[in-house]
Amino acid sequence: MKEKINIDQPKLKENPFSVPDRYFEKLEDEISGRISHVAPKPSWWSVLKPQLALASAFGIVLLMGYGAVTLFTPEAKKTDPIPVNQISEFNRTFNSEEGITDKSSDSLSQTKGIDPDQIVEYLNADASLVYLASLE
Repeated sequence: MKEKINIDQPKLKENPFSVPDRYFEKLEDEISGRISHVAPKPSWWSVLKPQLALASAFGIVLLMGYGAVTLFTPEAKKTDPIPVNQISEFNRTFNSEEGITDKSSDSLSQTKGIDPDQIVEYLNADASLVYLASLE
């Protein structure tokens, strides 16, 4: 069984911890010295270094993406630009085939008449009652 410890023993009443000489006298001066100490101003390199790292990482990722795109896509056949005289010739033949003689008017500006009876017939055939009720 365990022995009971007698608290009245003089050896147990002694303090096992000790403080260096004049510790508390020096403590106040050390703390005030550390508080009043001004941190040195950071150099331009320590400020610029993270920004350069970010910019270089972005550049490397951009170059890797560009390299991947250029490596894995087939080369498109390079064609010469179409000369202006061929474009104007195409426009003339296209307009003559369509029968358009007036270049100032186009097909969007011309309105075609739609019969109102056709509109009603279309709505009756394709629209549901719920849709028509939501129009009111």
